[in-house]
Amino acid sequence: MDGMTDEELGWAPVPDAMPMDWVPQGHDPSNDPFTTIGWRWRHLAEALHAIPDSLGPESPQWPERPPEIVDAESAGTNLAMGIRRAAEALAAATEERLDELIDNDFGRHSRRHWVTLMLVETVHHAAEVGVLRDLYKRRGAS
Repeated sequence: MDGMTDEELGWAPVPDAMPMDWVPQGHDPSNDPFTTIGWRWRHLAEALHAIPDSLGPESPQWPERPPEIVDAESAGTNLAMGIRRAAEALAAATEERLDELIDNDFGRHSRRHWVTLMLVETVHHAAEVGVLRDLYKRRGAS
């Protein structure tokens, strides 16, 4: 994701795209708004930051926010930090720790299940960012 600019991070591919700091209220998939590259980037970083949190001594809860993303530079720093933290936490995780059952806002499941869910979220939003970056580069082309 090298070369991201502030303009690209905030690019709205449709007129009513939700900005980077938009927080969903409830979840209605039939009415999900379109979001910017910045929102998707922030969301994938949150998922990465949730991995070490989920393997810590407390049951995982969705983090309020990773370090603030305000521009392309802070977005890159935030993502790199999330990747590093997640990799370190996964490398240190034992099979026993991953198999422990936890309760959080999403129900009762193993830490392994929660970590897998966060990895799926990361891949999902990273792929979306990739597609939107391709569209951004080709905007205005016939």
